[in-house]
Amino acid sequence: MECGVTAWGWRHRGVIEREIADEAKHRIATWWRSGRSLWAASYKARYGVAATQLRQVDRTAALCGERRNMRCCVRRAEQLEQQAKWTDETLVVDTETGEAIPLAKVARQPRQRRAELHVVTRDMIAYEVAQGRWPYFITLTLPASWHPSPKFGRAK
Repeated sequence: MECGVTAWGWRHRGVIEREIADEAKHRIATWWRSGRSLWAASYKARYGVAATQLRQVDRTAALCGERRNMRCCVRRAEQLEQQAKWTDETLVVDTETGEAIPLAKVARQPRQRRAELHVVTRDMIAYEVAQGRWPYFITLTLPASWHPSPKFGRAK
């Protein structure tokens, strides 16, 4: 499993929308029986919704969110499966020898790219330490007022 696909997504590739909706309803019903509330507090604070309305708003928001997450997971699993099939079927021809090999053997996978980045980073650290310096990684972040919030109508 990789790239944000859960075991459920891999098992349910090709599932129809109705089955996703049924599974989401089952999950939400199970959460409610256990007393779990997901969004009620934030809705109450943000919109001042009455307590009787909160349960329905909370349940509807949870159901929509769960369905969306499950749908994305299934679609991503299908996409990765199609990509793997395409790279296996596509051939690359060496111009010098005329040998045809599958693209999957030539293409770098995410795991290989990460390993290469790790090797380069470790080498840079070793070089700096050998020069008598210690490398630092600094992240600069702007205050929240500079970040866009189009959801609430404040885009900057």
